[in-house]
Amino acid sequence: MKRALLTLCMAAALVSQEITQNSAPASTANLSLSKRIDAETQRLDILKVTNPEQALIEALALIPDPLPAFDKSTFLTTRQSLLDQLAIVQAKFIAASYARVSGKWELASSLFKEASELASVTKTSVKEGLAPMRKQWEDAIVDAKTKIAEVEPRIVIFDENPRFKALDAKNDRTMDENIEYEKFMNAKAELLQPLTVWKNNLIVAPKAFANFDILEKEPDAYVQAAKNNEEKMLKAIATEKAEINRYDEDAKNPIINSKRLKPLSFYIRQRIGQLTEQKVDREMWLYYLNRYRVLDPGNKEVIKKIDWALGNSPTPKDKSK
Repeated sequence: MKRALLTLCMAAALVSQEITQNSAPASTANLSLSKRIDAETQRLDILKVTNPEQALIEALALIPDPLPAFDKSTFLTTRQSLLDQLAIVQAKFIAASYARVSGKWELASSLFKEASELASVTKTSVKEGLAPMRKQWEDAIVDAKTKIAEVEPRIVIFDENPRFKALDAKNDRTMDENIEYEKFMNAKAELLQPLTVWKNNLIVAPKAFANFDILEKEPDAYVQAAKNNEEKMLKAIATEKAEINRYDEDAKNPIINSKRLKPLSFYIRQRIGQLTEQKVDREMWLYYLNRYRVLDPGNKEVIKKIDWALGNSPTPKDKSK
């Protein structure tokens, strides 16, 4: 009986996992880590448009050091730890995105890798945290099926008891008969009460397992997205390096490089000319110009172009030809 009631409590805790999250305090100071990062992300996405470097600094500041421990003690703590860890993954991911648009491609690649690795570790932690709970439910199912098979025939026999049927059908029972009938009903209740719990466990169990599956799969999308972006950044860096090496040869040619620019400056000037011919939008201009500023911090042409792309100056005369 105690085991059955304990199992029922376990069912209630698992099924009631959906916690209302609509009420938001006025300040982010009192929010959970996951909600706080979500709130800050919305603000930083706006800041990124005009000041990606500052957005990067603030995104990195969201990442706690050291990382919080993953609490696997209960279903709800496991779930909250999952949300918090994935929020940190998100913070690393957006920081990587801001690093990318700031021109810091190497940092972006590193942060995407960190995000992917943390998401993978989080998936493992979730599985470890849920494993004992899965076992509890598996045991509860076996126990429920065994007990139901034992108790239901007893209830049938009980209901067919001639004396019980006679008392149950009788309208005017004597005091002694009422006492006897009450004993019958109490005995029957002792059978029915745990039976209800066991049957309910069989109904609730699939929902519990489905909830476990959802939580365990939650990090997968984060892992894949971070890996994909890391691969893209590594490819972009490799492509850029190959282009710079190719332009090194052209830079040595005094006819092609009539202004005797250094190889890197020569490469950047040629790329600016290509972007001009392609008539890219300002967002794409900033994406590449910020990269060129990282590669060649003192390049005046890049600085002027950035000022123009931000709308702070008229279109500069193209000197790339």
